[in-house]
Amino acid sequence: MEVRKTLSELHAVHQDGIVSIYEGSTLLARYHARTPASKPYFDVVALPAGAGEIAGRNLALAAPHDHVWHLGLFFCQKMIDGINCWESEILAHRNRLHGRAEHVDLEVDSGASPAVGFTHTAKWVSSEGEELVLDRRRITIRPPQGDSYFIVWEQALEALSHRRHLSSETIHGHYSGLSYRALRSMTGGRILLRDGEYRGSGPAPRSPWCDLSGGLDGSPVFGRPYRAGIAMMYDPGHSEDEMAWFAMNQPFSFISANPTYERVLSVDPANPVTWRWGVWVHAGTPDAAQIEEAYKRFCGLLS
Repeated sequence: MEVRKTLSELHAVHQDGIVSIYEGSTLLARYHARTPASKPYFDVVALPAGAGEIAGRNLALAAPHDHVWHLGLFFCQKMIDGINCWESEILAHRNRLHGRAEHVDLEVDSGASPAVGFTHTAKWVSSEGEELVLDRRRITIRPPQGDSYFIVWEQALEALSHRRHLSSETIHGHYSGLSYRALRSMTGGRILLRDGEYRGSGPAPRSPWCDLSGGLDGSPVFGRPYRAGIAMMYDPGHSEDEMAWFAMNQPFSFISANPTYERVLSVDPANPVTWRWGVWVHAGTPDAAQIEEAYKRFCGLLS
């Protein structure tokens, strides 16, 4: 069954557990709610029509051969009661305990609006069949403005059966939360936080936003590659302790907004923990002032 909804310049097509969002005839974003992968994800996060000759270019890399559990733009709480829900594919291959998301319900909005939105409910379970947390996410794609647009991601995790503990620290790093794996052409790209460029690989300084911009293939001019990127932004209602990042641009480019960095969150049934992020998809390499302006738009301070 196919359900199609037309909203201003954007429209969504929902078919077989996949939501595809179009700007006119251009595929802008594609979300897999029902998937054989360990977690739901966007495998397409593309540039809008206002990006000119690079309009429609996808910036997300899903299931790369080196880390098949990196699924473009996705959310995953890395550890739930010590059960690894992140590297699920490799753990399953090794017959080791792990967690994964099971699809429960998907609803695409049916009202008139300039934006396109949907609500997805999933349930995280262990490989032994234990139900861990209920995952409710509300995702809204705002109409593009010029060569950029926002994906607003609202996330809630509710414990099942009894209190659960969310964390992210393992020997491999502090990545968790809302995450983005960039195209291979963007390797070595610039990572910018409010207080300046980050040149490390791992936990980055606290900041309300983090931008990853890099080069795109296809430019016919030597030394002048097309450039684009994604900036993730925390809702201003979050505390500074929550505004933690894991970022790297070698040997590949990747960022994650990790609100459980260096802390364990206890979650009770019927009392979910919630987060809200903005994902600003843009052409070019914006400077700090431009990202700050976009952040104000996300916060509702600018039209």
